[in-house]
Amino acid sequence: MPLELHKVLAKLENEPETMSVVAGSFGYISPEYDYTGKVNEKIDVYSFGVVLLEMATGRESNRGNEHMSLAKWAWQHFGDGKSIIEALGMLFGRNQQFCDLKNLTVLDVPYNYIPGEFPDILNCSMLEYLVLMQNAFVGPIPADIDRLSCLRYLDLTANNFSGEFHASIGRLQELFYLFLVQKELNGTWPTEIGNLGNLELLAMAYNDKFLPAALPKEFGALKKLKFLWMTKTNLMGEIPETLINNLSSLEHLDLAINNLSGPIPGGLLMSKNLINLYIFNNRLSGHIPSSIEAPNLKDVDLSKNSLTGPIPEVSGSCKI
Repeated sequence: MPLELHKVLAKLENEPETMSVVAGSFGYISPEYDYTGKVNEKIDVYSFGVVLLEMATGRESNRGNEHMSLAKWAWQHFGDGKSIIEALGMLFGRNQQFCDLKNLTVLDVPYNYIPGEFPDILNCSMLEYLVLMQNAFVGPIPADIDRLSCLRYLDLTANNFSGEFHASIGRLQELFYLFLVQKELNGTWPTEIGNLGNLELLAMAYNDKFLPAALPKEFGALKKLKFLWMTKTNLMGEIPETLINNLSSLEHLDLAINNLSGPIPGGLLMSKNLINLYIFNNRLSGHIPSSIEAPNLKDVDLSKNSLTGPIPEVSGSCKI
């Protein structure tokens, strides 16, 4: 029974706010309550704090470790001059079994300073939503990340993950959102990303340690893709006309700050769904396509290229 409820019942029955027998579960009860038997707001705050620790660490209230409660474990950790963030790092580490939580579907821990390698969560077979962005994770992204077969939303942005990105990413068939921005990854982009038939948003910008490579033609199979962001990813070569024609659902395309060359594909400025187009700071050349008929186009930046010729007339149906 919650401690606040004991307080309410005590008032209803005109009883003092004390109890002769300690009620509640070990691990949630504060030491003061254990000593005095009195219930007040501070006791409730303590219990609520334990609940927050459970949520943050994945441990049960009475299992900080094999010798003490979760609250005592956290206090001891703090007394050693370590932060709770460091404690989270320990729990996410490879030596801990964070994912005995078989029914976990959401893990959302962005904007922290959690250190260590990719968390040991591959046993979370029901996980659908994983956000680790803006932390201090290092090391490789697991080659067997496809064990998270239910994953629909994956954001690893702004960490220090390094090494190659494995082809296994292409086996996460439920993914509709994939953000891999600003990392220390190298090698080349796995063309298997083109196998993600449900993908709608793909962001891989600011990964300038990747080897220079052409825009993968396999991405043309992403028929549902609406958002593609590949700024500063060492792209080179021409923008394939066939790729652009196949990405018929595309609304936002950002290939800026690369080494793309050759002409702008004629079909790019005729895409019926395209709203934003950013291909500035490349080495594109030739004339701007003579026909701009994309009806939903609002924002275009072609600056810092080597384009020549006149600026074409814009169709009256464009919103630019």
